[in-house]
Amino acid sequence: MSWLHDQTPSTMSIDLQARGLSVDPSLTALARREAAAFEADYGHLLRNARIRLFEVDSALHGGLSLCCLIAMRGPSGAVVMRSGLGADAYQALRAAFVRLRRDVRQHCRAARRRHPFPPITLPA
Repeated sequence: MSWLHDQTPSTMSIDLQARGLSVDPSLTALARREAAAFEADYGHLLRNARIRLFEVDSALHGGLSLCCLIAMRGPSGAVVMRSGLGADAYQALRAAFVRLRRDVRQHCRAARRRHPFPPITLPA
């Protein structure tokens, strides 16, 4: 994340809820920073983040882990959902945003391969 992203306030609507744990101001600030960084790159594609944090029993991490689920709505109305696991809420939140960025980036690359030239728009 660059310095510019750290200083840019997010205009994206963020709904952050946690089940079984409390949401402190630093976790909310991290969610806003991650959303602002995502919005700076892909704000025209996805809006209105719904972020859910909850405990899961994970064999990968050897017991209880925290899961972060991010759901956003695209311009066509389709819902994009990605999750991330971590030992704590901060790691889970970062992991979910990393997966979301990677998947959106891959989708954009595939769309550019299918349509290499942007549509021509004429001024009104």
